[in-house]
Amino acid sequence: MKKFSKLLVAAVLALSLGLTAAGCGGNGNTGGDNPGGDNPGGDNPGGNTGVTATLDFYTSVNIIEQSALQQVANAYSDMQYEKGNDITIMIRNNTDPAAYMQTLRTLVSNGVKNPTIANTSVVDEYYGTDKILDLSGYLEEPNPYIEGNAAWMDALEEDAYRARQTGASTTIPGLSYSSNYTAVYYNKAAVLDVLGDDPLVAEDGTIDNSKITWEWLLNALETAQNADANFDYPLGLSTSEQSFGSDSFHIGASVIEAYLDQYFRDFLDVVHSKEGDYSYISSIDSVWKYDGSDGSIDLPNSYTYNINRVVDTYFNQTGYNPLSERYEELMENLYTLFSYSDPEASYNDVFNRFNETVITYEGKGGSYSDMKLFYIEDLTYIRTYRDAFKTSGAGGATVYPTAEQIASEIGWFILPAISSDLEGVADNLRPEGGPNENFGVLSTGVQSTDEIAVDFLRYLISPTGQAAIYASYESSNYAPINMRQLVKNVTIPESIDYTDLISAVGDCSNNPYRFFGKGSGMDTITAGSSGEYVTDQIAAVLSGFFRGGNADWTAQATSYFNIIKSGFANYAEENNFIYNDYTKVAEQTNNLVNSPYSSVS
Repeated sequence: MKKFSKLLVAAVLALSLGLTAAGCGGNGNTGGDNPGGDNPGGDNPGGNTGVTATLDFYTSVNIIEQSALQQVANAYSDMQYEKGNDITIMIRNNTDPAAYMQTLRTLVSNGVKNPTIANTSVVDEYYGTDKILDLSGYLEEPNPYIEGNAAWMDALEEDAYRARQTGASTTIPGLSYSSNYTAVYYNKAAVLDVLGDDPLVAEDGTIDNSKITWEWLLNALETAQNADANFDYPLGLSTSEQSFGSDSFHIGASVIEAYLDQYFRDFLDVVHSKEGDYSYISSIDSVWKYDGSDGSIDLPNSYTYNINRVVDTYFNQTGYNPLSERYEELMENLYTLFSYSDPEASYNDVFNRFNETVITYEGKGGSYSDMKLFYIEDLTYIRTYRDAFKTSGAGGATVYPTAEQIASEIGWFILPAISSDLEGVADNLRPEGGPNENFGVLSTGVQSTDEIAVDFLRYLISPTGQAAIYASYESSNYAPINMRQLVKNVTIPESIDYTDLISAVGDCSNNPYRFFGKGSGMDTITAGSSGEYVTDQIAAVLSGFFRGGNADWTAQATSYFNIIKSGFANYAEENNFIYNDYTKVAEQTNNLVNSPYSSVS
């Protein structure tokens, strides 16, 4: 759910520039001037003594992560009990993404009374409101769970606390301790069977990630399809409307976003804030230089853009919209890739077929057809894989595969960049991904209550909390960790550390092109007066195109672009723009220089 996340600046910049009231108020949605007191957490979380409270922690995670979080929660409760506080933490986990989303929307709409933590990115329409606590001020305060009582943000990578902008308001609504990415999984035995003579494939079936190219990927899929080995559709990716939508299991959309970022990386340069723009920050923008090969070129603390330029360039200029030559080439390349996937398969179908491929090649009790050489999924799939292939041991005890066993059976890599001669196309791919947990506080409106939740976040997202997470993974039969970790000064046990198998060159989520590129920034916006969401209509067009028999994108481009155009007035209204007609953006903002927000002079 990414409505209008400008991701402008890190917390310290947001504070110093006064873009928000972060940490400098007392309205129930700030940390006050001294959140948590002089000893945050300490003996009296929330500023009271003898605290008794139930903290509701709403999660949507795999059983491995749920168990790890429960162990951290128990350790925290025990620690607080020794200090004279009675803090009970209820892990309320729901593994159904749609149900989890509905639960959070109901909670936010009705309001919460207990200290409450949840993945706030699921309800990002409430960013910048008093429904979600802004954590900016707290991050600059000492954290008692960090050695030396250092400032909280000093123990975190910048991705752990990405700033989000809604309209003219910049906040930090959630924190993460890992970064997730969209990756390509494969079974090593299957790769050996189909591609055993390929120079990129090692004797154990491991593919040399550093040498994978777009051409190699397509050739591997073609080889598998023609191998007479039940790989009729060797690519594990659904082209359903759900896959290209904005809700759960939108892997197809994630793939498209990554390649849109590659093809329109130079959009960053075109819409970059210029001196005199309302959005210009001298300390950042005067030294910024465009380099399409730099994966961190648009990190929130080093880049800003002018939303007026985003609107004008995408809607009013040529070269960056769905009618452009670049867009056409991209979509026709993706048509070729997606043609190796089953045109009738749902997300669950693809998931099951890849697992059946593993069962067939690893001799786990069956033999199946319609196998998948490559399966596109988030890195978190490795946790699901571990659960899917558990067995029963002596006395009926559940036995999970270890990290070492999993890594011997499957490998994973980042999708390669498409080769293109068109001007402006980057030569590297930044996958969809970024901060994974986004745990924030649903505000009760009572500062002392909210700060009970803040204190647990201080514990969880610190070296102390993460050491407990890793200990839980290690004790859970060596469950693997394969995502980039965002908390500093804590060591992952070697037996479970698989974070270095891939090296993503940044992620594509910061590129402002995504606001309108395929309409992803309009996921709460209806198309005109139709009552249908822009993203739903776009998903239908994409599914029809990739499941159809015509690779010519121009036949779809105009209707596709018109859907995005039809939602702009509603988008502008929701974001409090002073204009609702994209053709008038320059006229009504002093040639793109002035702020578009009606709440800002």
